[in-house]
Amino acid sequence: MKKLLFCAACAFMLSCNDEKKSTSAITDTDSAKSTMADNTATDVNTTPAPPMDSAAMQKAWQAYMTPGPEHKMLAMSAGKWDEETTIYMSPDAPPMMMKGSSENSMMMNGLYQRSVHKGSFNGMPFEGISTVGFNNASKKYQSSWIDNFSSGVAYM
Repeated sequence: MKKLLFCAACAFMLSCNDEKKSTSAITDTDSAKSTMADNTATDVNTTPAPPMDSAAMQKAWQAYMTPGPEHKMLAMSAGKWDEETTIYMSPDAPPMMMKGSSENSMMMNGLYQRSVHKGSFNGMPFEGISTVGFNNASKKYQSSWIDNFSSGVAYM
């Protein structure tokens, strides 16, 4: 239901942007029919968008942006941490060790956790940043990761 209301709110905002286009399509039907006869137009939407209940939209948006128990769980790991990571490059090679530290903090009204990692790997300085959040609409955790050992963004 929350997804539906959020999607409905987005559709409403988009329909407001197209109001002028919809009006011109309604008043200029002869031109539209002529264009359609020439097979140059694929669709003319002359049905106005249904009115949206602004109170329901506001309630859905409020629920979408309010931290819940999942966000409180992320906040429990706030603070500074020592890290030890074991990396296995191949089954027959000895593992490589990496020591470092991280600092976790909540941001954006408690909706997201930012984690900054620093250390040394194979004699080179290592730095990485992750952002983790719980999406109230999809009911899933989402995360991004960047570090100085790559030029891409990882999404999880």
